[in-house]
Amino acid sequence: GRQCALKVMKPEFLDHAGAVHRFLREARTVARLDHPNIIQLYQFGYTGEFYFFAMPLVTGESAADLLRRSPDGLPCETALGIVRQTVDALEYA
Repeated sequence: GRQCALKVMKPEFLDHAGAVHRFLREARTVARLDHPNIIQLYQFGYTGEFYFFAMPLVTGESAADLLRRSPDGLPCETALGIVRQTVDALEYA
């Protein structure tokens, strides 16, 4: 009953064991993480047709949109805030 976003492996990669292994390793890794700056994983698996992740649907402005809207660059405080959140998430992971 929740809105979610799906990450789906392209069908042309299903025959590549290495690609499937990396996709599932990514899902298992994300599933173990619990941090406010890392997307939560609801579920992952194989439907008989494709491998998938189900994650919360995040709405709002993308980083690309933010940069387009700020052609002269982001204010230093904004950029540093984004970098701090990213570093916090990477450090946790």
